[in-house]
Amino acid sequence: KLQFLYFIGNQKGRKSPPSHMVSVVASQPLLRPGEQIDVVYQNHCKVLGVKPNSILMKDLSDGGSFGIITTLDVSKNYLGEKGFHAFLEVVRQSPNLQVLNLSNNGLTNDAIVALCRSVFSHPSLKVINLKNNPVSFTGAAALVDLVRRNPKLTD
Repeated sequence: KLQFLYFIGNQKGRKSPPSHMVSVVASQPLLRPGEQIDVVYQNHCKVLGVKPNSILMKDLSDGGSFGIITTLDVSKNYLGEKGFHAFLEVVRQSPNLQVLNLSNNGLTNDAIVALCRSVFSHPSLKVINLKNNPVSFTGAAALVDLVRRNPKLTD
C-alpha cells in the first residue's frame, strides 16, 4: 500500500522522505474508484498538448489509485507552464492535501494566478511553498487574495 508521495526532480535513488515530510495515509480512495493519480495528470497533459514530465509521471505512477495525499513536493522539478496546469488537476482532486511544495520550479506570475484560482476553495490546504520562483507584483497580489479567501492557509 502507498505510504507516501515525495517528488524531488532528478534525485533518483531517494527512497524515503525526510522525517518532517510525512505525506500519505493509505486506505481511502483519492479519486474516482480505479482512477490512477498518474492518469489524471497524463490525461490533462494530453488535453493541453504537452508532454508529461517523466519524473513526475514515474512518481505519480507509484501513487496507485488509492490513498489520501497530504503532502505533494515537486520542488526542483520543472513542469513547464502547460504541464503545471495539468498538475493543478492532481492538486484540485486531492481534497486532503495540506502541504504543497512548488519551490524552485521557475513558476511565473501566470502560473501563480492559475494556482490561486485552483486552490482558493481547497478544503484542507494549509501550506504552499513557492520559494525561489520568479514571482512579481501580479503573482504576489494573487497570493494575497488567496490568503484572504482561504483562511485555512497558514504558511
